[in-house]
Amino acid sequence: MVQKIRDPIWIHPLQKGVVIPGGDPENPLGRYWIGFWTDGKNWIGFHGTPNPKSVGRPASHGCVRMYNKDIEDLFKQVSLGTVVKVVQ
Repeated sequence: MVQKIRDPIWIHPLQKGVVIPGGDPENPLGRYWIGFWTDGKNWIGFHGTPNPKSVGRPASHGCVRMYNKDIEDLFKQVSLGTVVKVVQ
């Protein structure tokens, strides 16, 4: 992984200028973000969600949504540089 952020800012990937601040209860990233891939412009990572019913469903732009307690626990356990391998 290449990025860990508590209370990440969410910037809408398709609508320029739409931003939700970190810590906002409506932030689609929840309280924790762990980024593991980027092309320099776009990111993919693990994150929480204000909508737990969306976990396990295609509801984001390629990220892995997790229950807030699970992403908080993972955030505490991993460090930058941890290898993330995505398999089908």
